[in-house]
Amino acid sequence: MKKCPEKLDRMRIAANKKDLTVTLTNRYHEEERKNLIQPGCLSSELREAMGLKSNQLPQYIYHMRIIGYPPGWMKEAVLETSGLSLYDSDGKISSEEETSSVNGIQYDASKFVNYPGFNSPVPDNYT
Repeated sequence: MKKCPEKLDRMRIAANKKDLTVTLTNRYHEEERKNLIQPGCLSSELREAMGLKSNQLPQYIYHMRIIGYPPGWMKEAVLETSGLSLYDSDGKISSEEETSSVNGIQYDASKFVNYPGFNSPVPDNYT
C-alpha cells in the first residue's frame, strides 16, 4: 500500500466494506440456496458436460440405488416437532403433513427430492 500512487480515500473504502459485508451475509440464507440449487433436475448444459443424452439416466442414480438417499438432503427433511399433539373433534390426533419414519426419526415427505430412477418412476422415454 505504501507504493500505491492513489490517495487513500477512507470514505470509499468504508462504503465498499459495507457493500461487501451485506453481500457476504446474504449469501448464507437458506432461501437463496434453495433458489439456486435444484437437486434432481439436470440442465441441458450439465447433461452435455456429463456426456448424457437427453433421455439417459445419470450414473449417480445407479450409485444412489446402492448407497441411498443423500445424507445432506435427509437432514433437510427431518421433521422438527414442538412436542404438541393436535386433536380433531372426534378426539383423534390430526396430522396435516405427510411424514415417513426411518430409525425412529420422522421426515417430512414433501421435502424429499424426486430423483427419477431412484425414488420416483423413470419417464417412459428414458433409457
